Amino acid sequence: MARSLRAGKRRRGLHKDLAVPHAQLVVRKGWRKGGDSYSAFVEADRKSRTGLEGYLDEHGVERVFVCGLATDFCVAWTALDACKLDSTAR
Repeated sequence: MARSLRAGKRRRGLHKDLAVPHAQLVVRKGWRKGGDSYSAFVEADRKSRTGLEGYLDEHGVERVFVCGLATDFCVAWTALDACKLDSTAR
C-alpha cells in the first residue's frame, strides 16, 4: 500500500478539495495497525465489520456494483464479500 495512504500517516484521508455533499456514508477500513484491510465489508481479521453491510441492509440495497483501481485487492475482496451476502454484486 502506498506509504501516504497508511493509517497514522500525515497525508491520509480524502483530498481537501473533494466535494461530495450527497455522500451519506464514509467507510473507514484498514485503520488498525498490523495489517491492511482490502474489503469494504470487513477488516483484515475477517471478523470486524466496517458497517457497510448494516448500512446497505438498513437502506434496502439489494444490488451492489463494485468498481475501482486495484481489482486484485480492494475491488476483488469487496466484490467477493458482497457475493457472500444476499446482494447481487456486479
